[in-house]
Amino acid sequence: MRTGLYVILSIFLLVNVSFANDSIEVYEKDGNIYINDASDEEIQLTFENKDHSPVLSPDGQKVVFIRYNRPCPYDSNTGWFPGNYDEIWSINIEKGNPHSIIKNNYSENIDMKNYLGSFDSLHISVDGKKIYFLCQNCTVDAILYMADIDGSNIRRICNVHQLDLVGGNSADEYYGYLVIGQRQLLEGSVVIKWASVLLDKDGNVIKEIEDIDQFWLDHEKL
Repeated sequence: MRTGLYVILSIFLLVNVSFANDSIEVYEKDGNIYINDASDEEIQLTFENKDHSPVLSPDGQKVVFIRYNRPCPYDSNTGWFPGNYDEIWSINIEKGNPHSIIKNNYSENIDMKNYLGSFDSLHISVDGKKIYFLCQNCTVDAILYMADIDGSNIRRICNVHQLDLVGGNSADEYYGYLVIGQRQLLEGSVVIKWASVLLDKDGNVIKEIEDIDQFWLDHEKL
């Protein structure tokens, strides 16, 4: 009898965890991060009035977001505005403790090819172990990066201008894969092609997507 009780309890816990974040809505309001939980109660998580782009982890336990710190000065060496001095932060929903996990590395003499900042398109992987994000470091392309969920092991993947993740049904063969928009210079030509490319969860190219509209009819965005 006790064994049967343990089995039932285990199944209940698994179901409860699996659907944990289905009952939580995360959003930004007036520069702060809020959640709306299963009881429809609004809970404020941050209070600095400079946060945006929150993303909820699949287990519903933490939120990753972008925090604005201060404007970056104009960089006369490149003739390009690097944008706001921002960072990627994380907070545990139950325990709090908001903290920076990826810092902005802008400095007056930085080689802008190595600039890490002006963050955008923040995503958490479907297994909750990694984050993907864009870093704008020139006037046309951004750079796609991936890192561990704690901000360690940052890895540059490729130049992009758009990022989405495949979500929906976990049985989808591309579940958790990345879909990027990318400029491609045709070989032996000066013509630029705008392409949609499918990457696996580690950032490896799988294939070019010929019809992106049909692709999103066949698959769901995360």
